Amino acid sequence: MGRGLDNHDQEAIAELRQATARADVTDDGLIVVEPPPDALFSGPTPYDDTVLVRDHEGRILATAQLQAEIGPEQSFIWSFPTVRPEGRGTSIERLLLERLWQRASNHLSEIPSELVYFFVHCGAHQGERIALYESFGLRLMRSRPHMVYYPLENLARPQVPPGIELRPYSRGADDESTVDTLDQAFADDPEYVPLTRDGWLLWLDAPQWRADLSLVAADGDQVVGLCLCLVNDERIRWMGRKDGYVDTLCVRPSHQRRGVGAALLLAGLRALRRAGMVSATLETDEDNPTQAARLYQRVGFREIWRWSAYGAELR
Repeated sequence: MGRGLDNHDQEAIAELRQATARADVTDDGLIVVEPPPDALFSGPTPYDDTVLVRDHEGRILATAQLQAEIGPEQSFIWSFPTVRPEGRGTSIERLLLERLWQRASNHLSEIPSELVYFFVHCGAHQGERIALYESFGLRLMRSRPHMVYYPLENLARPQVPPGIELRPYSRGADDESTVDTLDQAFADDPEYVPLTRDGWLLWLDAPQWRADLSLVAADGDQVVGLCLCLVNDERIRWMGRKDGYVDTLCVRPSHQRRGVGAALLLAGLRALRRAGMVSATLETDEDNPTQAARLYQRVGFREIWRWSAYGAELR
């Protein structure tokens, strides 16, 4: 267990994820996989601790990667465990959960905030996994609808409000107002960790950044909205279809309820379509104060899955 996975381990993890994906299929045949690691973390990098559970022959039965969002007042360490279908809710997953908790606890000395939460996720319908999490002392913290736009066709043309310009992100010119927009837009989200400018600049240098999939809504020189989309080749391979992920959609409170969000989202979907994607997915929160799910439904998304986040305070 730990860092420094060799090529054989990487291939085995990919095989495990594909096997899990084949088991997690909706009634209409769409494969569901966990979202990619959150792009907007506050530290210099997310924790890349990879935890593995192997059998006596060395076969990987379960895996998870810890990710962290570190803030001055509260921090979050979270993971989406990947477990072979026959091992879900069994001693295999309990062992993985114990290792994740232990590894997260080992990071407490590195985290300055007074409050630190540990989260793991599973499908809301996976009763055996939920029973295991509850027996471990975890409680339901959040419920996240997983929504899809499929097929990615017949997209409406964005209706841009007067005085607003939709354009690609401009490095340097947009950095400061983008960080301010993100902090304002997510201020009421209890899990949001305020973003630092340095952290945002590191994200711009990350390999997943694509200028053609990073759109802003500008009011003059000020960024008032952002639509950030990702294309992850590994995730596409697991899903068996070219799916783009809408990682972030936000609008400053001063510009909400004017159609900016819908215009940004449609522009982002059209950009994904130009990039060759046949579908788009996103996660939202059923407690989202902006009622974002209604916007996504109006544009053409539908819920096909629901993630449940179970957690507890580490400190």
